[in-house]
Amino acid sequence: MKRLTLFVAIFFIALAGNINAQTNEYYYGIDIAGVEVVSGNYSNITGDGITGFVSYDPETKTLTLDNATIDGSIWFNVEQVSDITITLVGENTVSSIWNVSGTKTINGEGSLKVSGTIGCFYEQNTIIEDCTIDIDATGEYIRVGMSGASSTLTIKNANLSVVASEFAIGQFASIELIDCEIKEPINYQIIGYTLPPSYTESTYICNEDDSFAKKVVIKKVTNYGIYIDVIRVTSDNCNNIIGDGITGSVSYNPETKTLTLDNATIDGEIYFGTGTERIEDITITLIGENTITEEIRTVSGTKKINGTGSLKAREIECKYEQNTIIEDCTIDIPNGWAWVLYSGDDGSKLTIKNANISIEAGTVAIGDFADIELIGCEIVEPVNAQIIDNEVEGDAGKYICNEDGTVANKVVIKKLSGLNDIAQTNSINVYPNPATNEIVINNIANNELVEIFDITGKVVKRVVYNNKISVADLQAGVYTIKVNNQIQKLVIE
Repeated sequence: MKRLTLFVAIFFIALAGNINAQTNEYYYGIDIAGVEVVSGNYSNITGDGITGFVSYDPETKTLTLDNATIDGSIWFNVEQVSDITITLVGENTVSSIWNVSGTKTINGEGSLKVSGTIGCFYEQNTIIEDCTIDIDATGEYIRVGMSGASSTLTIKNANLSVVASEFAIGQFASIELIDCEIKEPINYQIIGYTLPPSYTESTYICNEDDSFAKKVVIKKVTNYGIYIDVIRVTSDNCNNIIGDGITGSVSYNPETKTLTLDNATIDGEIYFGTGTERIEDITITLIGENTITEEIRTVSGTKKINGTGSLKAREIECKYEQNTIIEDCTIDIPNGWAWVLYSGDDGSKLTIKNANISIEAGTVAIGDFADIELIGCEIVEPVNAQIIDNEVEGDAGKYICNEDGTVANKVVIKKLSGLNDIAQTNSINVYPNPATNEIVINNIANNELVEIFDITGKVVKRVVYNNKISVADLQAGVYTIKVNNQIQKLVIE
């Protein structure tokens, strides 16, 4: 029975790796500068070619280099090692890193200098993440910086600099960059070539003229999830966003989440990311005259458009937003698409405050919001407009409508600068004042338009005068009555 137990134990160890015949220690299939990583040394791997701290965790399959200098290669036995992670701490140096089967990930906040190559020939996936790697493959016998045969290469949020005699990065099944960009060569290309001896297509980073790039520099960037025309806004370009479809000045402040358009023309759209990339809250500040030939897309949270400037566009989409605020600025959409300023069925509230807006649309100028609030401005077209519940093409919500209840395809909203500029006058007389249920206004004729504003400047009642006005529906407070550019204070008890 004891022999059977021993045999079973040895059998399962043999499935995972080899027993070193001389030391009777388990061998993990890794060599560091000629030193085998075994059960007796994996927690602190030392040798003549190793300085600093090198360790291996067999449970997580993680090799850690901590300010290590390795005078030689890191080599993996592809028949034993399937998947490996190399974590970098501090500054590290090695000659070369060779293949594993499965996936090889190099990560960590540290750096690595490689005086040879990183080979990935037998791997399904090669991942470089978060770290900094500098490869010099210009030696007498080393001509390639990173090569992978059938391996897919993913470089994510990492800095990578590679120089080589033949090609810097290539021979991969595919190359993907996430949160980083190729800075050199300028006008690079990622191209598939079919070359001997395999004659299967492989992917290389190339120069503008299609030749293999012998120097590649990749820098990590923060992607803010904003696209101006087709230009992605990142930490690298946010202070001055330029492109073929952009004139004027466009910039983004990630701390305040403010996109500023300063006398800008954008031949395309302003697009905010989708899914997990979607921006939560954004402010678009307008300076001078600005034009967007297409649309402003949606964010999550709140989208605010403000500033002293103006904007022309074709559509402002507000799906997924909790709040959409247009404040102080001027928006002019003379030839909008079918729906111009709209929310969809996602419950966004629209607030228009001290702003001038003019919209002509094919079907819906402003609508399909959970609520629409005007502060310090009023609808001047259509005359006798209503903000009411309606439904268009299956989308139910609040719409700005014509007097007959149909959805307006043209809406003009003007800032109520008059409330601040017009002095209170005694030419109209309101009584009783304070009031509770009804008021009468002297010195005006029937059929005059009477508007009542609350203390914020929001229109709370708009009626055509006919001998008296009911105010029973108004809450107690101070209001302003406006008739023919004359105003008078009213107190409701």
